[in-house]
Amino acid sequence: MLSTGFFKNFIKFLNYLLDAINFFLYDVREVIKMTVPQKIKMALAYKNMSESELARALGTSPQAFNQRMKTGKFSSEDMEKIAKAIDAEYFFGFKFKDGYKI
Repeated sequence: MLSTGFFKNFIKFLNYLLDAINFFLYDVREVIKMTVPQKIKMALAYKNMSESELARALGTSPQAFNQRMKTGKFSSEDMEKIAKAIDAEYFFGFKFKDGYKI
């Protein structure tokens, strides 16, 4: 027969597990809610690169790129070019060589 202590410890473990799952799901929901311009800004911050530097690397003016950031309209091709310019991999986000993903 299993003791009362076993069940108490098992319940504590389940509560810990549920807390961990909720924490993970919260993080996933927040990343999904993130807009494309927010992801680009985070990637630029990670690379310590300005929007102006990125615009020039893409062959456009900082003003034109800033306008695109305001509208948030980027095609997959645009995102692939941005990823290449920041030395990252585009996967509906950014993955850096050290494994960091945004």
